[in-house]
Amino acid sequence: MNGKNFFAGVAGALVLVWGGEALGSGTLARSVAEERFQWRGQVDGVDEILIRGGSVRIRHLEAKPIQRQEHRFTAPLPEWDVDLDLDKIEGRGDVELIEEPSSWNDYTAVVRVDDSDKVGDGYYEFELTWNERDDWGDWEDREDRSDRDPWDDDDDDADAWERDGDEDWSSDRDGEGGAFRWEGRVDISAEIRIRGGDHEVSDAGGRATQELRSRFTADLPEAEVTVSLRQLDGRGRVELIQTPSAENDYTAVVRIEDSDSGDDTYEFELTWGRD
Repeated sequence: MNGKNFFAGVAGALVLVWGGEALGSGTLARSVAEERFQWRGQVDGVDEILIRGGSVRIRHLEAKPIQRQEHRFTAPLPEWDVDLDLDKIEGRGDVELIEEPSSWNDYTAVVRVDDSDKVGDGYYEFELTWNERDDWGDWEDREDRSDRDPWDDDDDDADAWERDGDEDWSSDRDGEGGAFRWEGRVDISAEIRIRGGDHEVSDAGGRATQELRSRFTADLPEAEVTVSLRQLDGRGRVELIQTPSAENDYTAVVRIEDSDSGDDTYEFELTWGRD
């Protein structure tokens, strides 16, 4: 499909045909129990598409911003764990699902489109699919999104993506410990010190570390608990250099080393068992 032809004709179309399926009244034709999200746009550089519920926003990382983007839902992305399949339909660069929905990221899917090694911009199109199944069916307090317009392309409501400071983010459901998850942009080196329900970030040289987001499921106990570190993203090294003990006031310290030129996005998850 030619992206430019599509964008030229979309304004006046009442019924669109995409990949052999009729699109009308804001709903995509689909198989029973399978839902999907489709996206297309002109990319120059590196961008990440963040999908949460029935909303979409763009995290622009390199070069020019995305142009002429469009997206379609058959249903909002569920607020529980689902397995996603990514199908790259068109694009000369890389399209990668770098984060799947989970309680750690507020049930957000993140797709990275990388056109950085090409000249000019290029047309990209991809599809995410999932099967509707409620792995946490006993949760009755999920927000009802049934009245959200699946054709709403408003990406300007940034507040919808900001965590309300009054919300309870403790999800230590089974009493088996907790976790801390962190994501940010690091140049050269950074240390993240975690104690109780607080953390602080320090850096050495280069650009200042930019924290993008962080989450606790429970406070780190004031006890000598066993902690485990999992690196989720980043080109350099992420390591646990201190574990909680009486000597360091029960603080865990994670160091990030980025030896390449410029900064990069890093993400890690620290988990601990019951004290």
